[in-house]
Amino acid sequence: MSSGHVPEREFTQFLAGHLELIELGMTLVDTEVTLQDPDGASGRVDIVAHDRYGNVVVIEVKCSDHSAREAAHEIFKYSEILRSQQQIDESEFRCILVSTHWRELHRAFTDYAARHHDVVGYRAVPADGTWSITRVDPLARSGSVVLTSAHDIYLYSDPAKRDGEFTLISAALAKMGAPHQIGILMQNDVHEVMFPYGLYVILGTADRPPSGEDYPRDPVENDILDNILTGHRADDLEQGSPEKLGHLLSTAGGWHATEVLKSGAFARRDRLGVDDLLIRAAVEMPGFTNTAFVRQSSPSRPAHWAMTRELALDSIPTSPECREIVARWLDEVERAYAEHTVAVRIRNPGIIRPLAELGPEDLDESPMSLRVAVLDAKSGDLTAGLAVSLRWDGTTVASDLLAVIEETVKDYFAWSTFYPDPESEAAVLRRLGLRLHAYEIDPTKACWHVRFKLELDAGALIRRGYDDLDFSEPGMVGLRWDGSLPFEGFRDRHQDAMERLGAWFSARTV
Repeated sequence: MSSGHVPEREFTQFLAGHLELIELGMTLVDTEVTLQDPDGASGRVDIVAHDRYGNVVVIEVKCSDHSAREAAHEIFKYSEILRSQQQIDESEFRCILVSTHWRELHRAFTDYAARHHDVVGYRAVPADGTWSITRVDPLARSGSVVLTSAHDIYLYSDPAKRDGEFTLISAALAKMGAPHQIGILMQNDVHEVMFPYGLYVILGTADRPPSGEDYPRDPVENDILDNILTGHRADDLEQGSPEKLGHLLSTAGGWHATEVLKSGAFARRDRLGVDDLLIRAAVEMPGFTNTAFVRQSSPSRPAHWAMTRELALDSIPTSPECREIVARWLDEVERAYAEHTVAVRIRNPGIIRPLAELGPEDLDESPMSLRVAVLDAKSGDLTAGLAVSLRWDGTTVASDLLAVIEETVKDYFAWSTFYPDPESEAAVLRRLGLRLHAYEIDPTKACWHVRFKLELDAGALIRRGYDDLDFSEPGMVGLRWDGSLPFEGFRDRHQDAMERLGAWFSARTV
């Protein structure tokens, strides 16, 4: 073979006769296979073969940088047409790229290989009258830099004192292994506060890997953020969180963002309204407790919807049965309301934290709750809804909440500092007579009226209506249902015990 330019068809014919150069045991099926699908897409596969395990192998051949640019796109298109035509299962289908030039192809091949694991690349080089075929590995992919739940709020009485602080803080963070951050300049014009100017700092993924025990809540980033607390010039400092940022920027919070400052990988995101997207990402991510987590999605955006579904299900780890009910309901939503907007609101700091940190007057609703509203994309009208909340059996009386918690949760530091352990939380719920229930909302009502209670029967999702229950007329979730009471009943019954628990928690915290 000449070392000069080789016509692609000539090289394809040579390769078809020497498939052993690619892989031993590979047999030729055909070359230049013409494809046409019913939707009008068409193309021609260079080589179709079988490997030694009987899998169908599509081989795309390229002999120039110009044609290499199109290779990844072509092999994806051809593969889908061929698989659809021949009804070949994905597990029995492979793709191979063979090219003499990889400069233009390597990045596209890397991206394609990340999504479709059974694709292999080979470099073809002329050698002593034949060809040397060597494996090409995907390019090393740098870790994606994302925002974490490591947040701090620096507060100032004077905006001039705040200006320039992000540059200093950013430089200090970079020296400690966290060069990627955003700083949100904020101002409060609604409420009379002592320090109405804020710098809200959020860390991106740190460059250095985590060490030691793998605790949740971005331990590396939080450790780094804690280490720069000394020496700052702020008038006051508060720890932030995704849910806290969402509250601050809400109407009730009274703050608004005036500018978003970016460093590291985020500094390159300077177009297409990315500032708003970064703020939304910081608010929507699952934070320390998932409290007041709000997110909107649609089944028409599969990747975003899949993440939304996962976050919703992960918010109820203490009840596998309720989790399965919600999963089945969301699957129904995906099928029936593919183009609708789905709004999710999660409140789940567990049960121990609210009982210990909040007084009865603060617990106006169940500390564990999930709300899902399915809205018509055009009118915004409520089409369907789901409510998950804690219910009390109405009879269990815990004379001493502290005793229940101390007996169930052995490690005070773990549950007071990190995520509540689902098994411990579930054990506490059982001992207190509390249980998560799921209800479907009546979309014809202006407010969240319950229409059905959702249950599982032999693995199938069923709806129990009011006709099945001893009620005179429908009502809100607050009504007694099947002998259970809303969380408010538990709160009122155990008010004294909750106050004692709160005093004990405060003493331990100090």
